[in-house]
This record gives sequence, structure tokens and C-alpha cells, in this order.
Amino acid sequence: MSLDITKVDNVGYVTVDDELTIYTAAMHAEKLFAWAREFRSLKLDLNKVSEIDCAGVQLLLLLKNEVAHQHGKLELVSPNEAVSRVLTLLRLSERLAVTEESSSEGVSHG
Repeated sequence: MSLDITKVDNVGYVTVDDELTIYTAAMHAEKLFAWAREFRSLKLDLNKVSEIDCAGVQLLLLLKNEVAHQHGKLELVSPNEAVSRVLTLLRLSERLAVTEESSSEGVSHG
């Protein structure tokens, strides 16, 4: 379970293949905040998130603020049903710029 990043131009396409919970949020925050400082834009693919709790939501909100502080853009793409449910329940889908498209569309991995 991990965070994987593909770099295209000044955009980081991050695949989150782990849970976003109190047990992993601090560990993931270090990498995500470093990438937020490195790239103009981050796209997080949330399709493989196995579980999300309030610490995971808090991490997404903090990351959104950090990216905005760096004058960049954060987009959450392809959230699975569990993530969508939580973000909808908390009315955060629009604030966190959630989209259904794949984060790797049109991206060359070679």
C-alpha cells in the first residue's frame, strides 16, 4: 500500500493505494505536502482508497489549503464509493474539487 506519483509537466498525478485514516494520515502527509511544494498542480486518484476516516478528510482539507497557499491546484479524481459517500455526507465534494475522470487520462507513463 502506497502513494505513487507520475510527473507530467508541472502536474503530479498521485495514486493513493492505501487507507486515509488516523493510522496513515501523518505518514502520507509528509509526502503529499512535499509534492504540493514541488508541483503547480496535484491530482489525487482516490479510486483505490481502502478506507477513509476524519483524519483522512482532515488531511485532504489541509493539503487543499497548502496547495492553494503555493498558488497551485488540487483535484481529487475517481473517488470510490466509500470516499464519495464520506465527502458527500460532509458536503465537501465541491470544496475539494472532486471529479469522476481518471487521473491518468492522456498521461504518458513512459
